[in-house]
Amino acid sequence: MLLATLGLCLLPKITGAGHAYTAGGKFQILSERESLYGWVRVIDQPSNDLRILTSDASAIGAAGISRGESRLTYQNIVGLIPALALKMTRALIIGLGAGHMAKVLHDRYGIVTDTLEIDPAVAQAATDYFGFKPSGQSVVGDARYEIRHLTNPYGLIIHDCFTGGSGSLRT
Repeated sequence: MLLATLGLCLLPKITGAGHAYTAGGKFQILSERESLYGWVRVIDQPSNDLRILTSDASAIGAAGISRGESRLTYQNIVGLIPALALKMTRALIIGLGAGHMAKVLHDRYGIVTDTLEIDPAVAQAATDYFGFKPSGQSVVGDARYEIRHLTNPYGLIIHDCFTGGSGSLRT
C-alpha cells in the first residue's frame, strides 16, 4: 500500500503533468488552465513568431505572434470554401479553437459566424490570446445539446472538433 501511494504521489513529477516545460527557455507558457476537457495552454515560441493553443497534447490553434495570422494550413483551406459556393451570409463553426476560421469568414467574406465551443478554457484563451471577437453568437457548451437551440439558417457548417489527446506537450 505504501509503495502504491508513493507511486501515485510521484506520477505528476514523472509525467510532467501540470508543469510548464519550456525546453530550456525556447518556449514561453503564457497561460495554463485545467478544464474538464483537458489541460489548455497558450505557448509562445518567439524565435519562430509562433503562438500555439493546445488542449492536452493536441494543437488546436496556431498563429503568428506579430500579426495574428493562422499558421494551420487546413484553416486557410477552409477559408476558401465560400469562394467556391453561392453567396453565404451566415455560418456555424462547431469547435472554436483559436477562432481563426470565424475571423476569416467574417473579414474576407462578410459572413456572420456563430460558434459553439465545449471548453470554456479554450473559448477564454481564444479571446484573451488570439483576439477572437465573435461576429455572431458565441456559445460555450456541448454542441450535442446547444445546436438544438440555434434557430439561424446556415449556408455553411464547419465541424472542427477533435477527439482529444493525452500526455504532455514535449519538444
